[in-house]
Amino acid sequence: MPGCPIDRKTHRERWDRDLNVHHITPLGTFIDADGVLDYERANRLENLITLCQRHHMRWEEFAPLQPDIR
Repeated sequence: MPGCPIDRKTHRERWDRDLNVHHITPLGTFIDADGVLDYERANRLENLITLCQRHHMRWEEFAPLQPDIR
């Protein structure tokens, strides 16, 4: 996330896990009328961004707001 000083190595040291992957457009948007999730569309690279644990939790609170990835 722009302005976040946490890189992959630091994230692993701090949280003992890799960076989180955030869906810019929420997963629920890709569920059809039959309740089937279209994983291919939901997981397109243009719909994903890596975030640290702390920032990912913040963005989930405000979804569907989107991080500025410019």
